[in-house]
Amino acid sequence: MPEEVFISYARFDREKVMPFVDILRGTGVSVWVDEGKIDAATLWSEEIVDAINNCKAMVVMLSQNSICSDNVVKEVMLASENKKQILPVYLEPTKIPRKLQYQLAGIQHLEVFDCDTEGLSENLCRSLNRLGVQTNDSLIKPVIIPKTKRPNPLFQLLLNPTKRTKSIVGVFSLCLLAFLIGFFLSTQTVSISQDGAIRSSGVPFSMVEILESDLEISTVQNGCSIAISPDGQKVAMVAVRNGQSNIYLRQAGVASWRQIPNTVGAENPVFSSRSERLYFNDKEGLKAVSIIDNTIEKITDQSANGVASGDGFAIISTGYAAGLSFLDRLNRNEKKLTTLDDSAPEQGDREFAHFWPQLMPDAKHVIFTSFLAELDKSSIKLCSINGDEQVTLIENAIFGRYINSGHLVFIRDDNLMAVTFDSTSRQVLGTPKPVLDDILVNPKTGSSCFSISENGTLVYIKDSESARLYNLVWVHRDGTEEMLPFESEKYFSFDLSPDDKKLAYTIDNSNNQDIWSYDFETGIKKRLTHKKSSHFDPVWFSGENSILYVSDTAPFDLYKYDFDSQTSSPLLTTEKDKTRPSISDDGGYIVFVEIPPGASRQKEDVYLLDVQNDKKILPISNTTYTESAASISPNGRHVAFQSDENGSDQIYIAQTLNPKGTKRQLTGTGGEEPVWGSDGTELFFRNGSDLLALKIDPESGNPQGIPEVLFSMEFVKQETLSAYKPSKSGDKFLVLKEVPGSKANKINFVFNWPEELKQKLK
Repeated sequence: MPEEVFISYARFDREKVMPFVDILRGTGVSVWVDEGKIDAATLWSEEIVDAINNCKAMVVMLSQNSICSDNVVKEVMLASENKKQILPVYLEPTKIPRKLQYQLAGIQHLEVFDCDTEGLSENLCRSLNRLGVQTNDSLIKPVIIPKTKRPNPLFQLLLNPTKRTKSIVGVFSLCLLAFLIGFFLSTQTVSISQDGAIRSSGVPFSMVEILESDLEISTVQNGCSIAISPDGQKVAMVAVRNGQSNIYLRQAGVASWRQIPNTVGAENPVFSSRSERLYFNDKEGLKAVSIIDNTIEKITDQSANGVASGDGFAIISTGYAAGLSFLDRLNRNEKKLTTLDDSAPEQGDREFAHFWPQLMPDAKHVIFTSFLAELDKSSIKLCSINGDEQVTLIENAIFGRYINSGHLVFIRDDNLMAVTFDSTSRQVLGTPKPVLDDILVNPKTGSSCFSISENGTLVYIKDSESARLYNLVWVHRDGTEEMLPFESEKYFSFDLSPDDKKLAYTIDNSNNQDIWSYDFETGIKKRLTHKKSSHFDPVWFSGENSILYVSDTAPFDLYKYDFDSQTSSPLLTTEKDKTRPSISDDGGYIVFVEIPPGASRQKEDVYLLDVQNDKKILPISNTTYTESAASISPNGRHVAFQSDENGSDQIYIAQTLNPKGTKRQLTGTGGEEPVWGSDGTELFFRNGSDLLALKIDPESGNPQGIPEVLFSMEFVKQETLSAYKPSKSGDKFLVLKEVPGSKANKINFVFNWPEELKQKLK
């Protein structure tokens, strides 16, 4: 039978919390509290979630310790989402941080410090009675509260500075923490056993680095945002400062992160085998930068979803619908190393790509991800670099990495798994076990934000600490805002129905993206897609009870969901990725953005699908530049899109059936994300933080006047569809608004991690 009350607390407060647990149990209340007795075979997160889902009420013990606990924050958020009654109990004077203010605002609470301890038990039981939890008052006993234990004050100060200490700690903590991390990076000791495996010698321990206030880890990309060099002396990340993303590097013992020049918009940093170069993607393809002098070399014209480098060669993943390639660095000869298996009868069971290669210690074999649209059908494979051997090592796995301690780690079902692996016989030994959860994973590519050095240092980014949470709000033309009755979520692309009565939207979870619908009149939310893959960019058909959306089914294809039959069917499937669809009012034309196989995601073109003419595909703009964010006018005559052909993003317009002869530039000072008004007489677009409107003749497409700024706000920068949608009347706009304080600014380090793996795999 499920427990009635869930106790959420920080480990450092255990002695202070347990007397309350004893009192509640003594009055006949069943209590769930983490006492360290969870079965090792059971994932901690699963048991916690089940207990919260089944309880009547949560008692959250608030202290300086608990408000800094990620687990307590997650537990409170989950209880709030599930509409559980929450009773805050203050163990000491505590200022509630912004991330918990929404969940705890206006809730009656108890303060158990500086007061009569004999009355605390009675007050606690009475408060729970009001929340629907029955107690036997005749069994109430007084509670004696011991003093609160504190973690090491130095780390409490460094990792959780108060407002008073932030200005002082800011510089000091970064320098000291950098020194500490650098010290441990440079002093790891290892030994080599007879079987050739490297064994670390030291006690495993963890540290968390909080980035400078103006620096944020980029999570809107298709590769990994973080990498540690094989020698363990350098860490690279993709981060955003002042709205611009670059690669940043920090070397052991250096207090600050150094921006690497000429890496604007770069993605997926990967160190070379000797730690002296850093591979990365940008819109021009795959490049490598020297750590010593910052010189950049172009490797290929294609971007890569993973690089594994050896002496004089590199193994490259050339993108979707392609296998691995072997590149001879000396003569630049490139040859196919692996070929996709497309023999499965069902498209969803065919290999989508070979991603994320890693060279094995013998430099003769490489492991990689056999990527399928549904992540649980993907696997880790091994092949020889001469192409004469290929075997499957682990099913239901992505982003495999071999560790020199003799372990193979990979992602499965949101968890980092590990298993013993013999690199000589290339055999998996034993059964994989979960060793870490909450790793940031990109479901579109399977990239996972963790990296491990040869001396056993793990660096990773938590999904819970990288999630940007958003609210959906109405913003009127004068800038006034109106909140919607939605919980803060990881919302992605969305669209309003033509009559403004329904909303289709994407929620971005750790291992999948699913589409939901919301009825403004009934308040009913409905999940439309259910598979462990990506479904996004929903767009409504006018006059139909259906939507068009993008499905990650080898490759990104356009699917149609019918609300009446509650079924999905493919509308356009080709070998190239298709995103950001836009539909004319009569449904006859659909424009979309296309990405060729192996091309960088910053190389996009705009195409038209003539639905009524045998689904003929026509180019709207397919130059060497990046054209994206296409929007077709309601009458289907014109297409507006953004292009960087003049050096920066500007808004262009072209006739649907004669794009080359009618293309014209509408802006000169910048423009992004054009969206037509419902009657076709206005074209809305963004320029930085401004939302503008431009009058358009719907027949000729000629602009009428100059753009007018409607309002300004911090818009969310989305990877796909625009972060705003105009209402039917055009007097207000549905906008994604970021929840304050939700940004990725923490990097997690675990030193001597293989020692921890040994214990967990026993």
